[in-house]
Amino acid sequence: MRSQDYSVGDVLYVFDDSRQRIVPIQVVSITSKQTISGVEISYEIVSPAKPDTPVSLDRISGDIYTSLPDLRAYMLDNAQKAIDRMVQRTQAVA
Repeated sequence: MRSQDYSVGDVLYVFDDSRQRIVPIQVVSITSKQTISGVEISYEIVSPAKPDTPVSLDRISGDIYTSLPDLRAYMLDNAQKAIDRMVQRTQAVA
């Protein structure tokens, strides 16, 4: 999901799987660097926890989504798969 092009002002959503939480972030700057091997684009974001401290998007761990409906669909799919695995394990021992 990091291969997308974002714009300044875009609100993105990070799903922190280890803590099972959603963190909104906002793109506050975009830097484009042209080198002999191509163009490198980097994004700086801020979060509600540190609104005055921009950090590189590359430093953010977790899956990034551009919309809450997409994130919700991902979470529901994962929940469905986990439930299916539990049912299958239960059926195997019953």
